[in-house]
Amino acid sequence: MNINALLVDDEQKALDTLDSLIQNHCPNVRVIAKLTSPEDGLKKINELKPDLIFLDIDMPGMDGFEMLDHIHDRNFEVIFVTGSNYFAIKAFKVNAIDYILKPVIVDELISAVEKVSQLIETKNFNLSRYDKLIESLKSNKPKKITIHTGEGIVCLLPEDIIHVEADQAYSYIHMTNENKLVVSKNIKEIESILDKSVFFRVHKSHIINLEHVKKYNVHSGSFIEMTDGVKIIISRRNKKAFIERMESYINK
Repeated sequence: MNINALLVDDEQKALDTLDSLIQNHCPNVRVIAKLTSPEDGLKKINELKPDLIFLDIDMPGMDGFEMLDHIHDRNFEVIFVTGSNYFAIKAFKVNAIDYILKPVIVDELISAVEKVSQLIETKNFNLSRYDKLIESLKSNKPKKITIHTGEGIVCLLPEDIIHVEADQAYSYIHMTNENKLVVSKNIKEIESILDKSVFFRVHKSHIINLEHVKKYNVHSGSFIEMTDGVKIIISRRNKKAFIERMESYINK
């Protein structure tokens, strides 16, 4: 059975690598589109009606789960592509959702595609699996965040993090006690362990804690002022999503 697949990942290199692996090892899968933004992914899903979506979880502005929430008629299967932590992986296993870890290993890709192929052939699509997965992820979210630094392991409370700043392969975590932790993880890795309902990636170089937003001019502002006085630029691409997330966070 031939399967039309759509790939969504904010990193072009990751898209190209996955596309190449699919072409070389999954002959029954035809990639019909590759998108680097969830917004474009939503448009193409409605337009192309794919059988399968390979969906990255950690994307700026809108993550993979939020993207699925925008689709009411989900008559397709999903293989999540994730570099996520233990708690997320445990939730995937419990709810029998197919996923592959980054960097993608060929055998795992083939196995996931075979499972999905069987579901598609038998039309055994079960929407509730995805809803249960999201609930499991929320319930398994650790209260403390474990961060490996050059000096050892540090356990942080999310509310003590004001914002995270990228510096190539490193990240700086700015804290409420005026400390700044240097972490040998890139900002995408840090983003994957933070709660998306509280933290928002406003720019490719910055993640902010919504609880610590002090000021933002909705009409003319391009900067967000945090409670530590730091002004952080917000990308034009993420401005609308930030306003919506901030309003949702305030009203929850």
